[in-house]
Amino acid sequence: MNHQASLACCTPIDPTNRTLGFCLNDARHAVVPANLVSPPTIKNHPQKYPLSWEKGRVLRDFQVVYITQGRGIFQSTQGGKISINAGDAFLLFLGEWHRYRPDPEVGWTEFWINFNGDDAHELVSRLFLSPLRPVIRIGHNEALFQLFSTLAKTMRINPFSNPLLTATQGMQVLAHLATSTQRPRSTCGEPIETALRHISEYVEQRIDYDALARKVGMSYSVFRREFQKVTELPPGQYQLMLRMSKAKELLCETTLNIGEIAEQLGFESPYYFSRFFKAKIGMIAREFRQASS
Repeated sequence: MNHQASLACCTPIDPTNRTLGFCLNDARHAVVPANLVSPPTIKNHPQKYPLSWEKGRVLRDFQVVYITQGRGIFQSTQGGKISINAGDAFLLFLGEWHRYRPDPEVGWTEFWINFNGDDAHELVSRLFLSPLRPVIRIGHNEALFQLFSTLAKTMRINPFSNPLLTATQGMQVLAHLATSTQRPRSTCGEPIETALRHISEYVEQRIDYDALARKVGMSYSVFRREFQKVTELPPGQYQLMLRMSKAKELLCETTLNIGEIAEQLGFESPYYFSRFFKAKIGMIAREFRQASS
């Protein structure tokens, strides 16, 4: 591939595509060179979806971004801040605050697809793709690279081409992500599932994880190891991520003030909640509410 500077371009969506259960809305490619003073211009990009590092953004579609060269950083509400290198992909979930950018000293080359639809929601769920683990270390995958390249070329030349074909190719991208996330699963499936249900039910309360481990019949050391095999997070961190997800929901869907949300989620004080929220997503809760609305 000839890596040269390019401008990303967003395509208007064919209204007939909306009738499909899986709708591929866009597929593009961009090269952000090193030492770029400002991001590349995105022609015809919907202004309701601008991406700035200072504020981040929230999408109403899913998006997969695949980095083939360079490095940078990614951050989301539930995923936290993660370093990105060539060969990494990240999945942006609709309604999930996020931001990302290349390292200015190196730049990067990125491919991305946007998609939505009822079947898309179900497929993401069935493939166990989660906002808790948005970054997937795929590596240099030639088949995935060809899929992204083909879709980007198709959308550039004929954006209203066969929607069934592009939807199928979009699903293949998700299949590659899911295959790369397959890891050895815990042999203690039922106890860990019991623990996950317990944490979800009592997410706003202080949980004694030693006691929870004993309750499911395990020592704490074994419990922590097996729990992390399933969630890729320690139990306490997993609970905090669930709290942040609930906080985001309350900020977007209720008129509760910050103090009421902090109390409902079991934070020690509104001040501690506000500090934690900003540390995780890079903006204060009030700004997140305004951006989401």
